[in-house]
Amino acid sequence: MTAKKPLTDSLSAVNFAGLRDYIGYTTRQAQSAIFRDFTKITEEVGLTPGEFSLLTLIGANPGINQITLAALHGLDKSTLSLAIRDLKRQDLIESRRQIEDGRYYALHLTRQGEQRLRRTTQLVEEQERRMDKVLAPGERKLLIGLMKRISKAFD
Repeated sequence: MTAKKPLTDSLSAVNFAGLRDYIGYTTRQAQSAIFRDFTKITEEVGLTPGEFSLLTLIGANPGINQITLAALHGLDKSTLSLAIRDLKRQDLIESRRQIEDGRYYALHLTRQGEQRLRRTTQLVEEQERRMDKVLAPGERKLLIGLMKRISKAFD
């Protein structure tokens, strides 16, 4: 019987059989690395990545309602309702009845929500600058354009 090599030794010998040539695989690997770093950033300020996204959208669109947010995020209403409830508990957002249609609630950032979003955005922009350092001039715009084109083709 042959002794097994430690996992770390065998990782470098793995044959990826073309996986690294697939756009989907390499995109997912890049997204995973970025997301791990992004999660550290948002945890530092007491948010999840999803909460940061919601705060960003609410901050940029004061009065947006949950139906619109659910559509933008591709979430069902119950999942979004839990996230909204958590943001309210943290006093980061508030809801007010919409004047035009009293059946819906308009979402707004609180003062604390504005401050937390501003701080988190600064940290996220620092991460973006770190990513820019590994790209040549012009590659950022090219990369984003290519990713948008692929996304649009599969939506």
